[in-house]
Amino acid sequence: ENLFAGGQEAKAITALHQVINLEPSYATAYSRLAELYLRDGKFDEALKISRTATEKNPRDPTGFFMLARVAALLGKGEDAVDSLISSLRADPGYPPAWELITQLNLGIEHMGKYFPRPVLWLIDQEIEEASDQDLAGVSELTHPAWKAYITTKVRWRKFTFQRRNPQYKVYRYTFREELTALTDLLVIWKEVKAENPDQGDVLLDHWLAASQAGALDAAVFSDLFVEQFRQDFTGWKIENPEKFKDYFYNFVIPRASNNRSPQED
Repeated sequence: ENLFAGGQEAKAITALHQVINLEPSYATAYSRLAELYLRDGKFDEALKISRTATEKNPRDPTGFFMLARVAALLGKGEDAVDSLISSLRADPGYPPAWELITQLNLGIEHMGKYFPRPVLWLIDQEIEEASDQDLAGVSELTHPAWKAYITTKVRWRKFTFQRRNPQYKVYRYTFREELTALTDLLVIWKEVKAENPDQGDVLLDHWLAASQAGALDAAVFSDLFVEQFRQDFTGWKIENPEKFKDYFYNFVIPRASNNRSPQED
């Protein structure tokens, strides 16, 4: 790492090969080696070593991320996207993968950016029954749905605090809580949409489509992932090995394609 940081790349490569000889299963060494080969323009070596990194530890997002970078530079767009999704499947909270998606101008966005900030504030203040004024700045059409979400979240939090040891002050919410709150939100949103078929909301329409296809759990892990969800996510991936990727290919990428203008195509 010191050689790497100091720009002594040739010596760093030698040192990393020594690390691999000592510990052939250490995936991080392969990822770092791939990055050095990539800097040196040795794409074939970088591609091979990146693949090895993903094989050594498929739960580490770094190898898939390096694989995506190499594929992008080689003009292999589909391979780059597939590797980026694999990187996020390993860790939905891995910022470099989302950053590279943005840099590649694929039209794929992190849906969490559409989440309205006033909703989070109301939940933190434990305001169980939000008013329209409380939701000023949020699309009025979505108010009934967000009110249902807020009510469920605040009630869940209050119930959890009542049951927990009072010495613990930090609230840790769960995947099950988030899934329940979004389900309650979408019940109302579906009714709103039925009355206003020509109007919509980017985030809520996206979640509604995912929910109707049985993929709301994948949406939660992708769009609203926090560290508290990691244990649930690990178990969920074992039970649903392809669902995370399916969510991207069936909902995220098609939405991006639909949002691209004719000039972009």
